[in-house]
Amino acid sequence: MANRDRNAILSHLRNLMMHIIKWKSQEQKRSNSWGNTIRNSRKGIKKVQKKKPSLNDKFLNNNWGEIFNEAKKEAEKEMTEKSKVKNLTWKEVFINKYTLIGIIVFLIIKLFD
Repeated sequence: MANRDRNAILSHLRNLMMHIIKWKSQEQKRSNSWGNTIRNSRKGIKKVQKKKPSLNDKFLNNNWGEIFNEAKKEAEKEMTEKSKVKNLTWKEVFINKYTLIGIIVFLIIKLFD
């Protein structure tokens, strides 16, 4: 059971990172489905952490580098191109919002800056 939960949370983290890498790398291909996947992966991590408190943020940090490298390789494979993303911060992975509305607002603000 513990291995299943461990594998599940790392899978959610990998998927989350992979979609954020794709989001940052392919602006022209951003979609609501990528944003939904990011939100669902975050929810999946919280759900596993609620069930298994030992799989806490420290656990995620301890696996961060390895999972990021796997996520980047998978993202590059799906994109069929190299990504310039060198790393992801905690804020980028767990706090930033990834929505098309957010991008539109950002672009409008930039337009009038």
